[in-house]
Amino acid sequence: MSENYNRIKIEFTDGMSNTTPYASLIFMAKFWSQSGLSKVIDKAIGARKARGARDSEHIMAFVMSQICGNEAIEQQKQLPPRVELLGIKVPSVTPARY
Repeated sequence: MSENYNRIKIEFTDGMSNTTPYASLIFMAKFWSQSGLSKVIDKAIGARKARGARDSEHIMAFVMSQICGNEAIEQQKQLPPRVELLGIKVPSVTPARY
């Protein structure tokens, strides 16, 4: 079915779309780097200074996991193959639980 509203062709289809939530990760990564959120988070929390991933990396991985529709922290393991292309380091799930 196709309709024309204000000279813009809008086409409605039944069924699943061809888009995935992983496409939004590009914009999330760009926003995260340009906004300076990582510096603010690391300064405000400051719990993980000595070793391992920073607090901001844990939070960013959790937020990206939520954007992709994951509900549990264990599902964060699905992110690395997708976000490595963006140059984002996904911390291990075990320290993210604490």
